[in-house]
Amino acid sequence: MTDKILTRLYTEVLENHFPKKKFKLNAIFYTSKGLRHTIELKANTIQIRIADQLDTAPERILYILGIILLSKLFRYKLAREWRKEYNQYLDEFILPNHRPHIRKPSGKYTSKGIYFDLEKVFDEVNDQYFESAIKQPIIGWSLKKSYVRLGFYSNEKNLLVISRIFDSKKVPEAIVYFMMYHEMLHIYFPTTSKNGRRSIHPPEFKKMEKKFPQFEEIQRWIKKNRHKL
Repeated sequence: MTDKILTRLYTEVLENHFPKKKFKLNAIFYTSKGLRHTIELKANTIQIRIADQLDTAPERILYILGIILLSKLFRYKLAREWRKEYNQYLDEFILPNHRPHIRKPSGKYTSKGIYFDLEKVFDEVNDQYFESAIKQPIIGWSLKKSYVRLGFYSNEKNLLVISRIFDSKKVPEAIVYFMMYHEMLHIYFPTTSKNGRRSIHPPEFKKMEKKFPQFEEIQRWIKKNRHKL
């Protein structure tokens, strides 16, 4: 599809679904490494940029994407069916062939903290709960203290990070071991996508997480104390 046809298509979307919005519209395809689409309103003209990975997508999918973007611009509630159909197309035809550029993890990550060595914790958790079946990723304390994102695992970067707030003499050892256990479960149960929806914590993940000793007590401790660290 050409930029001219794309502009005509999205003008049609605007007129059909947002008839009260009287704006000019211009749409183009552009080179994007991350499947990122943009929309903004400038000088009474809506500017839309669509990642060029979709320049051969069916017209219906591009039409739906137009509805999604314009709903976002005008802050309209989007029907779930539009998003579901668009995500299903991405899952089946785009994402399997999409290999975005992934930056290597910062060399500043280190597993050795002042009070806890995360590699040691990983080995012990791996042995006790996973029969040493999990291959060790890059492990490190977060570069800055984070009180919201307490840990994460990136499959793309093969990186497991625990918030630096837990490297403290105030923190019971069980808390650090649980945080490691939680992130290792993300390796054990990889994120899946079905019918356009991503599943990060499937039922089997949650079930196994609750088997960690003193699970409820640990949750209460984290909730009560993390902002004091």
